[in-house]
Amino acid sequence: MILRRCLSASILALALAVSGCAANPSSSTLNLPGDTLSLYLDGAIVPVVPGGAPSTVVCSSLRSTGSTAPITLSVTGVPAGMTATFTQPPANGNFGTLLLTAVNTAAPGTFPLTVTATDGTATSTAKLTATIIPTDAITLAAATPAITVRQDGTPGSTAVTVSRSVGYTNPITITATGMPTGLTPTYTQPAAGTTGTVTFTTASTPAAPGTYNITLTASDGAATATTTVAVTVGVVLTVANANDTTLGISGQLREFMSTGFQPSTYNNGFFKSFASTTDLAALNPLHIRLQPVFGAIPWVANSLPAAASDWSFTGLDQTVQPVLAVGDKSPIFQIAKAPLFLDDASGHFIDNPTNLALLTTYAQNLVRYYNTGGFNVGSTHFQSASSQHITWWAIFNEPNLNNLTATQYIQLYNTLVPAMLAVDPTLKFVGLELSDYVSSTGVGQAASFLPQMVLPANAGGINAPMNAIATHFYGTCVQSATDASLFTGAAKLVSEVKYIEAQLATRSDLAGTPVWVTENNVNSDYALTTGFSSCTPTIQYVLDPRGTSTFFTAYRPLLFSQLGKAGAQSLYHFLYEGSQAYGEVNSGSAAKTLAYWTDYWLAHTFPWDGVSAGALLYKTSTTEATPTVDILAVHNLDNSVSLMVTNYAAASTADDNGAGNTRTVFVNLTALGTFSSATEVDLNGATSPTAGPTAATITPGSTLSLTFNGYGSSMFLLKP
Repeated sequence: MILRRCLSASILALALAVSGCAANPSSSTLNLPGDTLSLYLDGAIVPVVPGGAPSTVVCSSLRSTGSTAPITLSVTGVPAGMTATFTQPPANGNFGTLLLTAVNTAAPGTFPLTVTATDGTATSTAKLTATIIPTDAITLAAATPAITVRQDGTPGSTAVTVSRSVGYTNPITITATGMPTGLTPTYTQPAAGTTGTVTFTTASTPAAPGTYNITLTASDGAATATTTVAVTVGVVLTVANANDTTLGISGQLREFMSTGFQPSTYNNGFFKSFASTTDLAALNPLHIRLQPVFGAIPWVANSLPAAASDWSFTGLDQTVQPVLAVGDKSPIFQIAKAPLFLDDASGHFIDNPTNLALLTTYAQNLVRYYNTGGFNVGSTHFQSASSQHITWWAIFNEPNLNNLTATQYIQLYNTLVPAMLAVDPTLKFVGLELSDYVSSTGVGQAASFLPQMVLPANAGGINAPMNAIATHFYGTCVQSATDASLFTGAAKLVSEVKYIEAQLATRSDLAGTPVWVTENNVNSDYALTTGFSSCTPTIQYVLDPRGTSTFFTAYRPLLFSQLGKAGAQSLYHFLYEGSQAYGEVNSGSAAKTLAYWTDYWLAHTFPWDGVSAGALLYKTSTTEATPTVDILAVHNLDNSVSLMVTNYAAASTADDNGAGNTRTVFVNLTALGTFSSATEVDLNGATSPTAGPTAATITPGSTLSLTFNGYGSSMFLLKP
């Protein structure tokens, strides 16, 4: 505050008595008999600072003896932009206060004011001069507080507006702070004016994608003002009008989606509870996988002599018969385990000539049961109720986890396959089915089997037909594995596919054998009967929800894209019905999950029948140095284009089932020409597991602009 010194009423009265004149030359006194009043101000010139603290003027009244009426103060002459308020004298009091304030934009100048005091009978006035002092003040505003730039150098701009105190014309300069490396600002400065422009551009090594809060500062050398703008750096993906023959199968995407069942004591009754196969068929699965284990292996005893009670297909067929009527009606039957009487106490096959002969008999009878009219045990005939045959057979499950060496597995395979072909020569076979993972040293499980399998057929290698070779990929066996580690782990799975392909290529009759991924999910762990983890038996099992959470809408599409580009020709969801960790639908209610809809739209956006030529893979590029966004683009046989963009950016490296980070993405389709129509399907955390996403019609242009609020995928079908 600017406070003027006060004069005591008694001193004023004494001064008047001695001098016989007024104490303030700007005051006037009405010398009337009876009630008289004189007003005195403690200053004749009062400075007022725009936007500053109030300036204070003390108003003193001298009245005739005995006069006690309340005094009221008022003022006239107050200019625009200035405000005058009073603290009125209290009842019977003689002192009040005038407060003068001015807004920032008040025009500087000198203004005469008249202050009036009245007690209802007597009146007195006094003059003062209020001077609004010119000040230097600036405000700054951005017309576009949210700006998007692209990593390819496409800039983003905002106009800025400054306001300043009247009379001040010092040049104003705008600067920006808080920018990441790789983002550069340029300016059109306001100088002596009031408007300018700030433009942001990424450098040749662009800033990482994301949103950055940038502070803009305006300064004229004395006064400053700031405002904040949010600058989003977007990823640019470009699709070239060229086939990338280094990807897939000679430049073709030949990858089908499928799913599987594990008939067992625990889930043989799924189709008894939920008989409809409509949702299963809607996935368009090829070669649905059947993997009978405990409680569904039909050879239950080896009596001597053989008895009809030794065999029971009841539990197994509760799953097999419905599946035989779905989709391509051509499932894969995996002879996952030997009959239990051929296993040791740990459930591992006891490999010896006698047991191998019995396992061969078991395999032959399975073929007879489903394909060639059945078989007899005594007077009892066993034959499938379906006329559909099972053409595809997989030989054993995960030999590396089930106590078989490469030599033992090759012998088992070379024994079973010819014996089964002797029953039905139309059969096709899938070999190996490893529990596969890549160690920290970069070595996958295939290295323990493939080098021996591809030895010459007469020198210890595979010597029976193998129509496909399979492996199983899971992201982890530990619930605490971070999201980021699972996404980066995709590269290891790609390297394993390429390793298998390279090993097969060393033998001319095995070169080009399709590599199938017949099990895939996020986490392979499950609970033992003790409640402990199967992977880490010293700790309690913890369900990993990422198999059906928002995370999955990025994880499965990323793997489909990366494995398909590496040449894998199938990707199977481990279980159609299961828990949150595994199921496309819930085993207890058949309710769909996000995993269901993710697989559904992968199969419908990138369909392949497993036989025909595949869609041509386009060459694509990204502006990201370390990718967090993936693109898959193919030219279909009908000249349409299928395209998928997946955001797998984690918000934090520590996230475990996080929501993902935001990304703005631009897909440059200029090289592909124009399209007449397009549809878009978005899979993310906002997708309803019950209803799934809705395919939306969009107007296609040369650039697709996408905003991801977290993990997810967007799939497009563009028609010429």
